[in-house]
Amino acid sequence: MPVHPGDIILADDNGVAVIPPTWVEWVLEGCEKRHQSEARRMAEIRQGQLTSAAVLGKLEKLGL
Repeated sequence: MPVHPGDIILADDNGVAVIPPTWVEWVLEGCEKRHQSEARRMAEIRQGQLTSAAVLGKLEKLGL
């Protein structure tokens, strides 16, 4: 994996990511959207709005 001066390196138990400086804003926006989406889902779960029955019902309506 090539690494260049100025690249941001992220690593954890799952792997390594190299982010060129020109991609930082794009990656950050995507991370923020993902975080907001996950926060909404967690709130729905805590409020009892998102249950396994609800998910299975939606999947059935989609024919899955």
